[in-house]
Amino acid sequence: MGASFKSTEVWDPRDATEGLWRSCRLVGCLASLVLASISGASASERTHQSPEIERAQILLDRSDCAGAWNTLWPLAKDGNQEARLFLFTSLPRMFPPPVTQDGDRWHYQHLLVLAAYAALTPPDQLPPVMRSGRAFRHEVFAAIANLGLGPDGQRVARCYTEGRSLKKCLNLGLSIGVIPRFDDYARQFEAATRQTGQAARCFRD
Repeated sequence: MGASFKSTEVWDPRDATEGLWRSCRLVGCLASLVLASISGASASERTHQSPEIERAQILLDRSDCAGAWNTLWPLAKDGNQEARLFLFTSLPRMFPPPVTQDGDRWHYQHLLVLAAYAALTPPDQLPPVMRSGRAFRHEVFAAIANLGLGPDGQRVARCYTEGRSLKKCLNLGLSIGVIPRFDDYARQFEAATRQTGQAARCFRD
């Protein structure tokens, strides 16, 4: 699945209080400013972009979110960490498919899975701003809070906020069904996408 790494910027466990949990549920707690800065910085800070990533970046900059998603999704589904990372950092700019009446829930489901798996990208392949792991931890926490995944979800969220190994936290989430296997996630949302016939789109469209 790729190398794992520990955060060098550990959250104080006191941050994961019930008050913060309620706040995340109420206001979304999606760190859009953090991810937006990552999305803007990542293109210039990556030194070894694949041709597919370069093409997806051009498409995203042209507001062709469907094209960007479709370029990288097959690679992400096959386990390509660079593609998973790019899609994760692009979430503040796009609605991934399927765009449905339950779009908010789907967005957080995408956020949960892409953050958890992109977190396994080796540090030397990450933009400097992401190497602490804090963005991955924050976004997994936010997604779990907004999806309302109950006590098991809170257990996984605590793993991320307490600075444990990102790989171990993913494995915990997989073992208790909070984070789906990537292929199960792919099948579920691709089936929904076929039903709606809708592609990814940019937020400003």
